Amino acid sequence: MDIFKTDPMIGIFFLIVNILLITKFSFKNGVPTCDNYVFNVYLYLTLGCIMFYLFLFVQNKIMFSKENEKKILPNNEVWEQYNKYSSFQLLGILFSIIMLIFYMPEYFTKKSYSSLIISHLLYITCVYFLSGLTIPYFKSDKYYKYITEACKIILSIFAVMSGVVYSFPSFFEKTFNYVYSALFVSLFVTTLFTIITLFTSNKTDFLSMQKIISYIVIVIFSLFISYDTQQIFNNSKLCNVKRIANYPSEGLNFFLDFINIFNRILFVRTFNE
Repeated sequence: MDIFKTDPMIGIFFLIVNILLITKFSFKNGVPTCDNYVFNVYLYLTLGCIMFYLFLFVQNKIMFSKENEKKILPNNEVWEQYNKYSSFQLLGILFSIIMLIFYMPEYFTKKSYSSLIISHLLYITCVYFLSGLTIPYFKSDKYYKYITEACKIILSIFAVMSGVVYSFPSFFEKTFNYVYSALFVSLFVTTLFTIITLFTSNKTDFLSMQKIISYIVIVIFSLFISYDTQQIFNNSKLCNVKRIANYPSEGLNFFLDFINIFNRILFVRTFNE
């Protein structure tokens, strides 16, 4: 799938429609409403996906020359060009995540226009830098042919893992606290193991180990989808009781699940190439 041959105006059209729906369903009197909580989270998830699509065009224009903007390029050439901007993208996402960690909890309890604006700006910023970190997969001849397949797999995982929560809500509600914590610990351990093997293994062994880790990460983030779904159920009950609706944060949780699964699927599919 070569998205750079599609018309970005399609994305702008859907962005306008999405914003109109958010305005209608997610806000009352200028502040987020607790009504339609789950639906509103999905609206913000959709918003993230649309912005990601449009930001890819922006990143493409910044990183690649005009004659190469609509071209799929050899993998080595893509990464050679991308490396000039990778530090900026990485620092940008790290800064955004740090800001989210320190600021988002405050937004859950404050009703102010400044909090509202900052939370949305952080959401947009995160999606922007995530698009920058991911763009090599969309430009490289090694990866782009698997984009459609990866998207279909992600949508299938999302449908199945969310559907399981809707079918067995009591199970996920009872197991939420300790399983959610266990998932974070598992993710930390896999990340730490990746760093260790990076410095202690040769390239062949490292890549082989990364293939195994990729399957583990896909499973972890698939489970995160289920428990993030349960989390929005929990937060919907607390909304206007102990917190206000924080739809940018909720939508970002799902979007990060998608991006991590997406990256790992592409790695596994291209491992032997």
